[in-house]
Amino acid sequence: MIDSKKEISLFVKNNFQPQSSKAAEYLYTSEEFLNLLFNTFPQNCIDSYELYEILCGLGYSPQKIKDKDKLKIVWAFSTK
Repeated sequence: MIDSKKEISLFVKNNFQPQSSKAAEYLYTSEEFLNLLFNTFPQNCIDSYELYEILCGLGYSPQKIKDKDKLKIVWAFSTK
């Protein structure tokens, strides 16, 4: 399998910027963000652990939000 982490990291860095959950245009769980990436990159080229490493390396941090009386962990970002 081709290592897509470097390409995905560059793609995210060039197209998105980290935000707080209150200021963000988009809030996605890891699964939702992976599905978004798989529209551009090969399906299952990275997993949720690799996504976590990529996003944390770019300065993102997972954030807790309340969604329908449940706690949800999301990545918050805006487009550049």
